[in-house]
Amino acid sequence: MNGSGSHEAHSADPIFEPLARIVEQYQLPLDLFFDLLSAFEQDVTQQRWADDASISDYCRRSANPIGRLILALVGINGIEQLHQSDAICTALQRINFLQDFGLDWKRGRLYLPLDQLEACGLREADIDSAVCGTRRPSSALLKLLAQEHHKAYALIRTGFPLCQKIPGRLGLEITATVAGGIQILNRIERLNFDTTRTRPVLGVRDWLIIGVRTFTRRPVP
Repeated sequence: MNGSGSHEAHSADPIFEPLARIVEQYQLPLDLFFDLLSAFEQDVTQQRWADDASISDYCRRSANPIGRLILALVGINGIEQLHQSDAICTALQRINFLQDFGLDWKRGRLYLPLDQLEACGLREADIDSAVCGTRRPSSALLKLLAQEHHKAYALIRTGFPLCQKIPGRLGLEITATVAGGIQILNRIERLNFDTTRTRPVLGVRDWLIIGVRTFTRRPVP
């Protein structure tokens, strides 16, 4: 009976069979999958973040496992390379927070640390006025958004040497992703860091720059 029950459970979840084979074939760390699941669960229930450490921890579980799993698939597991991958993935997640700042607010989400809001003398009503009202964002809010921009840029600069260490198509794809993140940061800076009502997107010139930087393996100027 136990054997029959096990077989039924196994056949009832065919979507997990290919994943299980890949996990076994490449010896992928299961804790990375559990980190992703915990971040997805947290994302459903949590919409505010007390401090920068809590946002960093969320990025550690929501973004960093993706990079580490990709490296595991090509057999890269050095400490330095893993840390560079983490820096890139966290940077890209934070860039997305900045890019979608106004959209996230309208969805009820705020990815700025609450303790930094308080330190800058900002209230959530100030953000709502900037995103949904008629007032322009205050200098304090723009300063805080600029600080988040600088954090993301510093992280991506820390991680980009990884692009030159991964050969072949995967290395090119990672380089293009990093170069794209840099171009979004440049777009945000041109907006004076104001993404309360404008979501920066890449244009033709950006894609040309990304292409050149990808094939030269130099995603960061």
